[in-house]
Amino acid sequence: MRFRKNYTRVCRIDIDENTLSFSESYGAAYNKDLVARLKNWIPDILGTLVFVIDLPWVLLIQKKTGHGAGKINGPGGKVHVGENPRDCALREVQEEVGLTVDGLELVAELKFVDKSWPDWLGYVYVASSFSGAIHETEEAKP
Repeated sequence: MRFRKNYTRVCRIDIDENTLSFSESYGAAYNKDLVARLKNWIPDILGTLVFVIDLPWVLLIQKKTGHGAGKINGPGGKVHVGENPRDCALREVQEEVGLTVDGLELVAELKFVDKSWPDWLGYVYVASSFSGAIHETEEAKP
């Protein structure tokens, strides 16, 4: 499976209590401010997100701790000092759900830019080969 696409899109996603809104067409002032902010952008945090696929299923978790606690997402987390993103992705899946994944494919790099939170650079991976038994941990509920 090939998921990777080579394009860049600047957009804005607003989330409030009950709605998610997505827009690519914001005023010139907003886009100018965002482009200026991203020009020499350096993230505060590096992180990973892994989608384990066993068609037609995709493994999702309810995050119990850390960034995104209480939310539904794929396994993932912060890259430790001296660790590369791929190794982080492997470690996080093992820690959060007990699976060992193989054949990780990097499919996206996401920039999370927010005025209220640290800026994240997220590496998104897809894995379609894995071993082990999924189980709940202190960090996540599959």
